[in-house]
Amino acid sequence: MGGGLLQKVNRDTMSFATKLSFIHYADGRESKIMKKPATESGKKSFPGILKVIKNEKGVPVIYPSDGKPAADNLLQVVYDNGPLVHFKWEDFDTVRARVAREWATVPKTFNPISSELEAEVAKWIKDFEAGWTARNK
Repeated sequence: MGGGLLQKVNRDTMSFATKLSFIHYADGRESKIMKKPATESGKKSFPGILKVIKNEKGVPVIYPSDGKPAADNLLQVVYDNGPLVHFKWEDFDTVRARVAREWATVPKTFNPISSELEAEVAKWIKDFEAGWTARNK
């Protein structure tokens, strides 16, 4: 992250991490990846390509994506084998104001994970455990 040297800020103090969730191999194979640490359930990640869409109340919800661009997807590609030249970066004050405005609309007790993504996670775990059991017999 780079902030650890001067500000003593790292991904643990910020509760932030970037994790791999999908691989497209050069030979055309694709694989969904999920992290599910046995000792830290709060560090679980989601498998596959994701999209974030606001529901009817304007609250962001996470869904599995088919990988095709969707106009209502809040996630944007900004780097793909290099920075995308058409992407217009917002300045920090603009981002801070938008986050403060939108954060206020999120209910205090709200599960942002869609039922479709919950099903995807359950399927991934089941398939992983079945493969693990088969490999370790």
